Amino acid sequence: AAMATVGSCRREAEAAREAATAESMRAEQLAADARAAEDEMRRLQQQIADARDELRELKRSAKLREADAVEAETVAKNTAAVAAEARSKAEAAAEALSSFDAECGGSGEGEESEDYSDEQSDGL
Repeated sequence: AAMATVGSCRREAEAAREAATAESMRAEQLAADARAAEDEMRRLQQQIADARDELRELKRSAKLREADAVEAETVAKNTAAVAAEARSKAEAAAEALSSFDAECGGSGEGEESEDYSDEQSDGL
């Protein structure tokens, strides 16, 4: 009967050892899974940080492009205004020249025209 008890104790001890080994292996696997999950979490956090940086850069670039567009629009408006003013001045000068030609006989080749040409040459 004592042998049966010793054998029974050995079997129980062996079963407990196997259960402890299995639990240890499960704990090691859980720890490895936890490390892998932490690594994945760090990788995802880095992706989020990278995406935020990229978004910040895109917003900055968009603001610069918007400022460039506003500046280009202003330049275009100013250029159009200058061109309109130049056209008005040219039209006024053409009208004045036409009126002058009409008043001075239309040819513009009289003595006064030659004197005017000489005065212009002296001024240059």
